[in-house]
Amino acid sequence: MVERNEISNFIKKIRSNILIILDAAYAEYVDKIEYSNGLEFVEKLNNVIMLRTFSKLHALASLRLGWAYCPEKIANILKSVRPAFSVNSLASFAGTAAVEDIEFQKLSFSHNLKTKKWVFKELKDHNISFIPSETNFFLLNFHTKEIAIDALRFLEEKNIFVRGMQPYNLSNYLRVTIGTKNEMKIFLERILSFLKDK
Repeated sequence: MVERNEISNFIKKIRSNILIILDAAYAEYVDKIEYSNGLEFVEKLNNVIMLRTFSKLHALASLRLGWAYCPEKIANILKSVRPAFSVNSLASFAGTAAVEDIEFQKLSFSHNLKTKKWVFKELKDHNISFIPSETNFFLLNFHTKEIAIDALRFLEEKNIFVRGMQPYNLSNYLRVTIGTKNEMKIFLERILSFLKDK
């Protein structure tokens, strides 16, 4: 999570003729007062775009649907280069329904927060090293690239799919997405089983 003052300090260093794009894909998961999704910067400045997605909290990843909030001048430029029919009607209807379904948003946020806190406590109780996040995933630290790769294979064999972080120069880590409480129980059982042999 990048705090409001960090974004503000960054923006102050950038010339006004340079476009600043703030990726707020996980904004709905953050409940910290010091966080800014970028809205306030778009409203104050002429060179800031805030990007959002329906892939995360709204669970519509397969529709590849998102939106941007930006000054009208920038929006007009984006419209002029956007391909025709870039959003199909199903995605458009689903996005509209997702925005209107406040109860689902609250439920999704609440589930993620509650399950994440429980998982983090379990990991701490078992002295498993991890990097928490404000989002719907965290990074599990295996301390070596080899053990991380072994863990990835082990979990895949058990039909548990996590993401290796080698492309991000974090070869000791696996990225784990928060699932249902039952899915996370199974994940924890499997990871404890893997680690007891290491």
